[in-house]
Amino acid sequence: MTLGTQSRTVLVAEDQTGMRTLVHRLIDFEDGFEVVAEATTGQEVLDKAAALRPDVVVLDLGMPVVDGEVVLAQLRAMDRFMMIVVLSGQASAIIQPRLTSLGADAVIEKGAANWEADLMSHLRVHHQA
Repeated sequence: MTLGTQSRTVLVAEDQTGMRTLVHRLIDFEDGFEVVAEATTGQEVLDKAAALRPDVVVLDLGMPVVDGEVVLAQLRAMDRFMMIVVLSGQASAIIQPRLTSLGADAVIEKGAANWEADLMSHLRVHHQA
């Protein structure tokens, strides 16, 4: 972290351990961001977001207990300034309009060739804003 700047706090919400670890490490490697929590169910996302008020939530769409789309809408209602980046196994072009209408700032397809770079690009742009 650079002196004089504050890190953006991030909640990583992903039910698959390997993917959650990968996303956490990608974000930790980036200056200006700090992963403050992880969540493995939709309800856990909502509880941790309410308690911690992160600047950013990286949200897997396929969450157990509470569906990712429901979580997305509730996160947006909770905080209109929170950045919400949705990770999905579905083609982002197909689902992006619906997820954007629910409050997603970005939708990234997990299977895309450069999904990691896309995720970090979205986070950096939001951080500079």
